[in-house]
Amino acid sequence: MVTAVIHEGIVDAVRVAFEGCEVRLPLERPITVDLLFELTQQFEGVWFEAGRSGELVISGAAGGSSSDIGAELTGQVRDWTLERARGRVRDAQGGYDPPGGRPLVPDGSWLSEASIAAAERLRPSARRRGYLPITPDFVIEVRSPSQEVAKQREKMEDWARAGVALGMLVDPETRTVWLYRPDGDGFSVEEFSRPASVSCEPEMPGLVLEFEQIWEFPWE
Repeated sequence: MVTAVIHEGIVDAVRVAFEGCEVRLPLERPITVDLLFELTQQFEGVWFEAGRSGELVISGAAGGSSSDIGAELTGQVRDWTLERARGRVRDAQGGYDPPGGRPLVPDGSWLSEASIAAAERLRPSARRRGYLPITPDFVIEVRSPSQEVAKQREKMEDWARAGVALGMLVDPETRTVWLYRPDGDGFSVEEFSRPASVSCEPEMPGLVLEFEQIWEFPWE
């Protein structure tokens, strides 16, 4: 029950997260999807996921232009989906509990028809928990001012290890974009410095994300 972990500092951590910060809180209990779901029901307006070291990660509204960038990129993926592909776009409200991984919430994600079918085969109770026990095909993460680049890169590595076909990390401060792809037992990384656009092929045929307007957003 959520009430059993309130004394561990979650309420105070949520207050800090509401100010637009990311908080990492060590817990003495495992970070399960059931716990995360209960917390999302108790505290609206923040997001919960598991950290690599087993800590509870609490994120509030993205600071600076991060939410604008996430919305713009997700919108471009949605346009591509309507024009060129069949699938579904999810925003930061949609979390995942990939097999063999840890529960994570991306800033944006895309599911292919096959992934959608896998999700629809789940029991209704699993779908309602908000953390689908599947791996998305494509994820987008946008670093906010309160997030460390190293921690975000760890998260992308774990997405790749969980089987995401393509992962994109955007750092608005340095105007850097990284693409992560599974590679055998590990992953490969492709880095772009101040790109005008980034192709997501071959994993996402025909999808080229435009960044010229995005780099004009102020970093705060």
